[in-house]
Amino acid sequence: MMHKRLVPSLRLTIKLFVAAVALAVAGQAGSGEVSAATTTVNVGDFWFCNSSFSGSVCPTRIATGDTVTWNWVGGAAHSTTACSDGTFSTCGAAQGWDSPIMTSGTFSRTFNNTGTFYYRCQVHPTAMRGRVEVIQDTDGDPTSSAIMRTSSRLVASDIRPQHLRIKPPPSTTVLV
Repeated sequence: MMHKRLVPSLRLTIKLFVAAVALAVAGQAGSGEVSAATTTVNVGDFWFCNSSFSGSVCPTRIATGDTVTWNWVGGAAHSTTACSDGTFSTCGAAQGWDSPIMTSGTFSRTFNNTGTFYYRCQVHPTAMRGRVEVIQDTDGDPTSSAIMRTSSRLVASDIRPQHLRIKPPPSTTVLV
């Protein structure tokens, strides 16, 4: 009997892990929670992020210093207007920002302080609402802050090979 170490098993494990991450990234694209220096939130007809958020709150998580860009993709007129809290009742420029009412184009705001910032569309205040959570990375590790920002999202640009630690499977032998 000859014993062979299953090195191909480790290679297969790594390939499967990379494929799973790639599928997770592809499946989560375009919802508004992208982890980067600039995060895009789509503004459609009666929703922020995507149509599944019509009538609910579109969540976005970013790090301090990041910018959110709202991108008009629908045909109706909308705004992105800051609100004082999660009741969405006191909203306007005095609460932080108030975009013009627009049917196309973009509006951007950079968030330099941690906290939770609420916003709504002034034209459709009950159908279109959002929340931006701004977090501070405490350990300075770009990978951990990227993962924190993504919340339920994992973005390929934030995965760096030097930060991946894959534990090899226990030693396995096969009889040939």
